[in-house]
Order: sequence, then C-alpha cells, then structure tokens
Amino acid sequence: MDAFENVISMLLRREGYWATTSFQVDLTKEEKRRIGKASSPRWELDVVAHKGSTNEVLVVECKSFLDSTGVIFRGGTFEPENRYKLFTNDVLRSVVFEHLAQQLQSLGACVHSPHVRLCLAAGRIARKSDSDGLRQHFTSRGWLLFDSDWIRQRLRTAAGQSFENDVVSIASKLLLRADTPIIREVVEQLKPLPQDLQRRVLKFVRSLARPTPRGVRGRELRHLAGTISSEDAERMREAIEEGCEREGTPDDT
Repeated sequence: MDAFENVISMLLRREGYWATTSFQVDLTKEEKRRIGKASSPRWELDVVAHKGSTNEVLVVECKSFLDSTGVIFRGGTFEPENRYKLFTNDVLRSVVFEHLAQQLQSLGACVHSPHVRLCLAAGRIARKSDSDGLRQHFTSRGWLLFDSDWIRQRLRTAAGQSFENDVVSIASKLLLRADTPIIREVVEQLKPLPQDLQRRVLKFVRSLARPTPRGVRGRELRHLAGTISSEDAERMREAIEEGCEREGTPDDT
C-alpha cells in the first residue's frame, strides 16, 4: 500500500535517514537467473533508507494489513511464505542486497560497502505469539521490526514537534494531540489484560461518563406536605422496616 509506505518513509526521515519508496533494483540477466527469475522486471523494494553517519541502508518491506488478520509468523516461518520472499529466500536476499549496495554507490547515494539491513514494517500482527516469535527471529538475524507500537510512538513524537508540511506531521497533530499521558498509561495497562477484563474496564468507564442523577431540594417538595394520610405513612414505615429486617437477617440453614 503506497500510503503506508509513504508514512514509514517519512518516519524514517525524522530518524535521520534519507528515504525513498518503490526503489527499483536493476538486476542483471545473470542475477535474474541466479534467483530463478530470468524474465522478471526490475526488483522493487517498498522503502530504502540510508543514514550517512553510519553508512547503514535499511530495506523495509511494508505490510499494513490494517483491516485483515495481520502478519502471521508461526513455528519459525511466515504464512504464506511467498508474501515474504526477502525474508524466506536467502539467495534472493543476497543477490538483491549486493546489487542494491553497488547501485547506491554508483549513484553517489552512499559511500563504499554500506551495511544493508532488512526490516519489516507491519501495521498489524496477528497475535502476541506471532509478535514474540518475530522479535526473537529478527533479533537472531540482525533484522528490524517496525510494528504498530513503533509506528504509534513515532507519530506521538511527531505530534509534539514543530509543524512540517507532510502527511505524518499533519495527521499526527490532528489525531494525537488530544492524547494525554494518562490515556496512554491506561491503554498500556489494558493491553496485557484478557478480553473479558478489558470489557469490564470499558463498562466501568462508560458508567463514569454517564451524567449523575440529581436529587430534588427539600424546599421543592414542601407542596407535597400533608398529601399522604397518617395511615398510609404508617403502612409505608412498617413495610420498609419489614423489608430491612428480612434483608439483614442471616439464613438459619
């Protein structure tokens, strides 16, 4: 999704990277044969970012999946694997990254021998177990995971910074400036809770938002004085006392 790629690219620029989307790697015929794609067009990368101070190049695969199940990673593998070729095909990754480094150097975009690093930007990950598995797998491979928490954190930072005429700056200021530290803390505390407890918290918050019923001042009831007969008042008193006794009497069984 181009919009999601643009957001990730803009966030990386705020981290000190030069970044571009839809970067095409001009593989040679021999390289295409090596990856088993002899007739394929140029290999396109979602986002490529470079930081001059470290000579690091990030290759970011973007999967928004905002209204779907999300990224699935179970048993140490992606599902389905063909959607994550750079992560699952070692030969493909090696060939593409080697040519990418050469291409960037020839363009003058980086100095000699940049460190190319694979990343995944995911708007949604299926389950916590998938997320945990991804983090462990990526750490062992030296890859980076930009999940929804990473994205939200940087959007919040952008909301507090000076205005810039880009989508990230405008959207973050519109959506997140009403977000307070208390709201963020409540959300963080809610995340690990099971769904039934989250619903209970939601029900409680809704009850707090309802207007509190207001009573009637005594002087506004003075006109009712004498409208209840003494006999009726006595019967009401006896009924109340009887009900209170029944409620407060312990069960003899």
